[in-house]
Parts: sequence; C-alpha cells; structure tokens
Amino acid sequence: MDSQREHIVRLFPEINEIQDAELKERVIDAWLLALRDSQWERIEDLPWIPGRAEFISNVQHCRGVARIGMAIAKALLNGRDVAPDAMIDMDIVIAGCLLHDLGKMLEYASPPDPSGEKTPLGKYMMHHILGAHLAIKAGLPAEVVHCIESHREAESFERSYEAKIVHYSDSLHASAVLTAHPEVSIS
Repeated sequence: MDSQREHIVRLFPEINEIQDAELKERVIDAWLLALRDSQWERIEDLPWIPGRAEFISNVQHCRGVARIGMAIAKALLNGRDVAPDAMIDMDIVIAGCLLHDLGKMLEYASPPDPSGEKTPLGKYMMHHILGAHLAIKAGLPAEVVHCIESHREAESFERSYEAKIVHYSDSLHASAVLTAHPEVSIS
C-alpha cells in the first residue's frame, strides 16, 4: 500500500472493519479522487461545516457517523431475539457512513473563509450529489452510492436499510455535536 493510501486508512481506521477487500480499496479510491479533484491540500483540513462548525473536522464527523452506524447495525444483527431475520450489509453501512460527506471536498472552497465559501460546483450542487458522483467514478457499488446520495434527501423515495442507518447515524452525530455547541447554527 502506498503512502497516500496508508494515510487514508490512518485518517479513517474504520476502513479496516470492511471485510470486502475490493470495497475497502474503492472507499480509499473515493477519498483520493475527492482530494485530487478538490481545492484542498489535505483531507483532514476540511471542517465539518466550513464557516460555521470548524471545531470538528469532516474526518472526525465521518468517523463518528461510522461508529454510530456500526453500533446500530451490530445491535440489530446481534439482536436476533429482538430483530429476527434482520438483513444488513455491514460493509455497505461502514462504507456509506465513511463516505456520506465525501462531496464536501468539492462543495467547499479551500481554505474556507468565515462565510464557508462554496466552489463553482458547490454553488449549484450539494455535497450528497457531488459525493455520489465521486463514488461512481471510484467504482463503488450502487448500494454505497445510494447511501451517500440519500443521506440528505427527503423521504421522496424508498431508502435501503443501510441508507437509513447512514442517514440516522449522521443525524445522531450532528445532534450530539450541535447540542454541545449551541452557538452553531446549520440552517
């Protein structure tokens, strides 16, 4: 593994929880594509919400979402007495959680100014659309692309169970962080 790929794994150690070796490589590829196509010099420099919530990085947020998502999926998969026959693809959950905000690399200008300046693409498309595009370019399966794209969309179509876990894990992590920092507004 070359140093850039190793660096991605150091940033997102939850990648090692993905059992499918090909999927693991595609997750790394997606982050490398995002870095290459963005204005950012380092993935870890992107704040969670540029211009508003810069006390936590996007990497920290994605990792937090992944931990919550894995815990939810494990509770359901291990709780056959309370969730009989639950069918959840843990690898899709982990990949979806780690990549759900991938598109912010293309949405926000680097370095962000206090207003959270958007890139030309970011002015017209939100990060979930940009992230889905990057995921397709990286060769990720449709199930992961769906998790990324649908984590922000209204309930206008049916989400997969894995996508629901990504969506709610994102909401839970955001709520926990924002409750601790009431001075931050995301609306």
